[in-house]
Amino acid sequence: MTIRYFLTARRRGFSLVEIVVYIAILTFLSMIIMNTFATVTHLGTVETGRESSTRSAVAVLNRLSRSIRSAGSASVEGGELLLDGNPVDLSAYLEDGMTLDGLSFNLTSGSTSARVRTSFTLHGESFYSTSVLRHKR
Repeated sequence: MTIRYFLTARRRGFSLVEIVVYIAILTFLSMIIMNTFATVTHLGTVETGRESSTRSAVAVLNRLSRSIRSAGSASVEGGELLLDGNPVDLSAYLEDGMTLDGLSFNLTSGSTSARVRTSFTLHGESFYSTSVLRHKR
């Protein structure tokens, strides 16, 4: 009777081994999900920083281009941009704590216009812009 009872008896609940296996599987899946969330959050933070850098660089280029286009004359001396004979104060174009690496100006003059190419690196990304200065007659 005892052997037949164990073979035909209805089981109630889970054994200790089954509970340990379920906990191990649940822990493994939880670790995978948490790692995925951490990776997505980190990528979002990096992308937000990159977008901020790009916005800042574009703002600097736009301000410089506007100043160059509205100037009467432009020249480059010793790597420094001079508009209407005055050196350009770059601190007026930069946000707090912002530094530009490899800033360079290249002036190309023609008979009716001059072209100033501005290039720099910000947080490892290169940016450049070309502005046309029309000679006044």
